[in-house]
Amino acid sequence: MATVFWTLPDELLIQTAEHLSGNDTTLRSLARTSRHLQPIAEPVLYRYVFARTGEELHRLHLTLDSVSWRSKSIHAIEVRASVVDHDSSSLVTLQDVIRVAPNLRELMLESPYCNNESWRHATVTNGWHRTMSSWLDLIVAASPSAPFDSRPYLDLPSTPSLSVRPLQYLKRLTLHLNGVEREFWTMQQEYGGILAHPTLEDLHISSINIPKDVVAYLPKDLRSPLKRLTLDEANVTLAGLRAVLSIPEALEYLYIGENRYSPHERLFPPGQKYNRLPTRNTQGLMDAIGRQKHSLQSLTYICNEITLNPSYIQSTNAPALDLTMFEALRELSVSGSSHSHMLSWCAAAKAPPRLQRLTIDELVFIDVVMEGGLLPGQPPAFIKEAIKAVPQLKQLDIVGTNENFDLSAPWLVQPRDATDVAGRYLEARKCVLRVLRPPTNTRIVRPILYGEQEQENVLMYVNDQQGFRVGLHPDDWLQSEIDSSGDEEDDTDTTSDEDDEDESSDDEDGDDEDVSEEGSSDTDTSDSEHG
Repeated sequence: MATVFWTLPDELLIQTAEHLSGNDTTLRSLARTSRHLQPIAEPVLYRYVFARTGEELHRLHLTLDSVSWRSKSIHAIEVRASVVDHDSSSLVTLQDVIRVAPNLRELMLESPYCNNESWRHATVTNGWHRTMSSWLDLIVAASPSAPFDSRPYLDLPSTPSLSVRPLQYLKRLTLHLNGVEREFWTMQQEYGGILAHPTLEDLHISSINIPKDVVAYLPKDLRSPLKRLTLDEANVTLAGLRAVLSIPEALEYLYIGENRYSPHERLFPPGQKYNRLPTRNTQGLMDAIGRQKHSLQSLTYICNEITLNPSYIQSTNAPALDLTMFEALRELSVSGSSHSHMLSWCAAAKAPPRLQRLTIDELVFIDVVMEGGLLPGQPPAFIKEAIKAVPQLKQLDIVGTNENFDLSAPWLVQPRDATDVAGRYLEARKCVLRVLRPPTNTRIVRPILYGEQEQENVLMYVNDQQGFRVGLHPDDWLQSEIDSSGDEEDDTDTTSDEDDEDESSDDEDGDDEDVSEEGSSDTDTSDSEHG
């Protein structure tokens, strides 16, 4: 068998190596078999690099220097950093790795201080300021608009020659960082150059402050090929957002999640007004997002202000937003605002003309919206207004957060009836209605970091033949009560067994520590292959 394998043409050997992609142990063994197989297996082995420590990055750099095709094979680097004694200075070595990887397409960087409030240890003396600056300066240096001599942490020539600029093929960039002794980091003027990267198409940044002067250093006529922009847990100023959205030539996907879970970070840098843009300056927000009206296909906005007063629903008349200019918009998701403000996103005659999917997320008073003043057999006013505004709508998702509107409880007859009426009303208009709820009362704070897994919303109802996805129909529930009343002891035992099973399942789903440890073990194996 070994003799037959050796006689295979290189084309088949290359296909074999490609088939083994992700199986680093086998690829490493294959590369060590002979000098002939090494240049066939190693390009696949080094295509994706995962590292956690400065030592791993240092070993990787040594191996890249020794064989030229290794560095040219790297397409993706993921650094989920971990440090000993809170010292991150050794992670500066990442700069050396990236500079010798000319074909890098994807880069994901996560600070070692993101989890468990470790950002309190991200001090200047621990090297974090220098490390973070070396990472960000390297990305900024990729842009022709950034002079090399303004990057203090780069060992690069002062001549702005494209042949020596790093990251000239980068397509996707993810930055999960924090500041010096702060949970959030600030996209200061010099770091605005990240937005002007000449080849970047997908940018995901989190725990970020976006002040008004975020792109002050960039030429006003500068444009970038960016197509997807995700701002997770962000402190956003209106002027900063307007400036950010003026750079992409044709943005297609925009996700803006305001800072919800870190109130101590909402006023930094001081002296500026952050967040609550949908309620603070509705028209200003539309003008800012409107800079991408010609190309935007998907828009998600999560406001950090959730109206908790149910009377606000009736008393507030939010001005209707004119979204007719978003001619390419297909998907719209709005979260964390009041019923009135949510309706203002899809007011009649002012909705996006090609909108196909609308998501109303975290609707606190879903019971009031769906049941308030409901006439027998009539759909909720909200449903009628939504389909009137968007008659071509194909799917409406409503995610409620009120525990009294849990459709898994079959005795909640009125909520289930209201939902069913709404579903049949939309079904007649060829629109899918989905009603969901969060999986638990506590959810992982975005962004999703190393070793974490975000649970999906629980689907409670779809207006199809199956209808309710959880719980029983009230009549079935009553019949099950009658059937089980004669055998109370067995029912108790069954319930106990189910509870034990549920607890076991919950333990498996929520054991983030075990997932992290397993990931660390895999990381060590993978990294040793590159080291």
